[in-house]
Amino acid sequence: MDEDKLFYNRICDLARKRDDKNVPAFSKFLGIEEQVGLKFKSAVFWGGYEGAGRKILMFLPDWAEPQDFYDCVAAVKITSSDKKVYDHRDYLGSVMGLGLKREVIGDIAVCDGFAVMFCISEIAPFIKENLVQVAKSGVNCEILDSLDGINIKQNYLEIRGTVASARIDCIVSFLKNTGRSAATEMLRAGCVKLNAKEIQDTSKLLKPGDVISIRGLGKFIFDGETGTSRKGRSIINLRKLV
Repeated sequence: MDEDKLFYNRICDLARKRDDKNVPAFSKFLGIEEQVGLKFKSAVFWGGYEGAGRKILMFLPDWAEPQDFYDCVAAVKITSSDKKVYDHRDYLGSVMGLGLKREVIGDIAVCDGFAVMFCISEIAPFIKENLVQVAKSGVNCEILDSLDGINIKQNYLEIRGTVASARIDCIVSFLKNTGRSAATEMLRAGCVKLNAKEIQDTSKLLKPGDVISIRGLGKFIFDGETGTSRKGRSIINLRKLV
């Protein structure tokens, strides 16, 4: 059985648990590509705040209201002792260094002077007690009762995958989940912009920080190549503005 089928079966198991026991059931955090096509009766996505990218799918019985279970996601405020604010990858790398899986961590919003990490509520106390350093700074963690007074800036959704190279046609092909020839046609038709300028050069190599806009799909920040897969393909990281 392939991974997509296993994933869908796990989601269906949650729906059956809700139906059989008449109790709420919750998935782990799902990325945007995992959320696509998941439509179930009385199932609601929630990521800790409106506009979240990574979300939990809550399967609710008829007697339940979504807001009664929003506390399945907790918000942890992370403040460094030197008041330095790091980027998303630093916070994520530090918390995963504690042995946590990516699926228990939602969005990480970098704010003015601190960051807010959304996570499954059960592991929030663990993060509070054990996350003591991010990059080179000591940090203090606080579990928030609410987000009142906190301005969550525009969030980014992480995307990771493999491509033949960092050429723009390969990246567009990956993001659109289409063939290289279709990606080439999109570029030549003016459907793609690089750093706010229309680009038709299919062989253009992307560099970290480049912003790609694809008509009908959205805007992405290319964070660069992070290694090579066993099949010799480039491993890439991007962020989608959501």
